[in-house]
Amino acid sequence: MKHIQKMNEWIGQKLITGFNPGEKSIAKERIAAEIDAAIEEYESDPDSFVEYAVDELRSDLLREAKENGYRGSISIREPGDERSQYIGKKFIIYDPVTTGLQDIGSAAAGGYQNMIPK
Repeated sequence: MKHIQKMNEWIGQKLITGFNPGEKSIAKERIAAEIDAAIEEYESDPDSFVEYAVDELRSDLLREAKENGYRGSISIREPGDERSQYIGKKFIIYDPVTTGLQDIGSAAAGGYQNMIPK
């Protein structure tokens, strides 16, 4: 019975936070390493990137990751819109990820919106 209760606690925590116990600290370290790698790539070829103040970029990315519970990842992207003034320049961004609970809420809200007569 204790095993079932412990398993339910783990499933509940994973659903709400997106992490099993102990995984959040690993995710923090992963995000920090991804930020370091992206900044290293930026510093090795700054002409191919949008101009950044490195300290400000690092703090902004860490803030976004913290607000998202360290569930997402850091990525380097190029603009997809040809009208962008930054065509050919890369961006360093934080890609957020939702929790299972947020996904359920979003699906429920979408289902509810579809029920409202127009």
